Amino acid sequence: MRGWRLERADQEEVTSVLNPSSNTVVADIQELPGTTQLLHWVAPPSYLGDRVSSYGGYLTYQAKSFGIPSEGMSLLDRRPDVLLSGKEMALVHMAPKTPEPDRLHQGRVQLVEGNWRHAGTNRPVSREDLMVVLAGLVALRVRALYFTQSQRLSLGEVGLEEATDTGSGGPASTVEQCACSPLYRGDSCQV
Repeated sequence: MRGWRLERADQEEVTSVLNPSSNTVVADIQELPGTTQLLHWVAPPSYLGDRVSSYGGYLTYQAKSFGIPSEGMSLLDRRPDVLLSGKEMALVHMAPKTPEPDRLHQGRVQLVEGNWRHAGTNRPVSREDLMVVLAGLVALRVRALYFTQSQRLSLGEVGLEEATDTGSGGPASTVEQCACSPLYRGDSCQV
């Protein structure tokens, strides 16, 4: 979890700390203005770059909004839960189920085109679009703020599956194996 940080909509960083005993990143947001509606957990460079081998795998995470539900924690407007961007494209995922106040939320999204939409236009994403973004992933953002009256936010157990020749998991049925021509290389002959 080292390197994950919390950002406001204006990309201003909000102070957060790594709790090594629980392997979570935690931020106290009580001092933020009440008008704050959007906060994202932002992935460190170790999650970025060429992630073509993650196609078909899962992005998983645990998030929580701490507060006192009886004091009026209300769900904020519906917004994307995960944002991927790269190669001048931004893709968003909206989870079918929203988190509950003061409860641990288990986020899980498979990296296949049917789970993503183009940010801004809400158009469907093609396999090619997703592969292009994964080939040059420059940002991975996970929604952090879901409720008014939240006092603290946490993120933990983030996983981004990827296929390897030496992996210990089961077969990766969605990963292609390409025989690249001399001008190309990479898992999908993308370079």
